[in-house]
Parts: sequence; structure tokens; C-alpha cells
Amino acid sequence: MTAPSRKTTEAAEATTAASEPAAETWPKTELTVEEMVDSLTGWDELAIEEQLKKPIDGMRSNYTVGRALIGVHRMRAGEKAAIAFKAAMEMPNGDVSKYFTKKTANDNDLLVPTEAGKEAGKR
Repeated sequence: MTAPSRKTTEAAEATTAASEPAAETWPKTELTVEEMVDSLTGWDELAIEEQLKKPIDGMRSNYTVGRALIGVHRMRAGEKAAIAFKAAMEMPNGDVSKYFTKKTANDNDLLVPTEAGKEAGKR
């Protein structure tokens, strides 16, 4: 049995590299969470409520709000609502928190203000 030629080995490596998925790049948008929230329209809010069965201001989890925003972002990129929100709901929490650009270290922590945060803002 003869050893594979250099050309054969390089071709096999190139085929393997081409078939491997590309590394994920984060964030997926240049918008921050706050900018995304500020950009929501009434139609976006209706789409969120229709797809997630709850209005965005009634969501308790930062990750659920993040997924709602991701669903809207994906819809704006051309995906149908059901597909966009399904993809957002299937994302692991770690990916949800990396999706948006962070302008400050705590940027994506303000998805939903906590009661303590609301009280601190009044002082």
C-alpha cells in the first residue's frame, strides 16, 4: 500500500475544512439592547405578543425579552415571524446575551429593569 500523495492529502484537508461550519461571530447586530428596544414599533410589539403569547412589558426574564428582541431583529432581516421567533427561542442563554453589541460592560443587563433598579433611578 502506498502513502497518499501530498496533493491528495491537501485536497482531503481542504474538503474537510470546507465542510466544517464557520466559527460564529458575535455580536449579531451593531445595536445595543437599549437601541433595539427604542426601535420597536407597534407592529413589532404585536408580532412579539402573537409569537410569544405575552406582551414584551409582561415578560419577567431578561432572556425572554432578549429572545423577543432577537425574533424582531431576525424578522427585520427577512425571516418569517414563526421562523425568526423559533430560532430565537432555541438559542442558549449564553448566545442570547452575546447577540447584541455592548457599549458598556453592563449594557445587556438592562433588558428588563428590576424593582431595585427602578428605585435606584428615582434617587
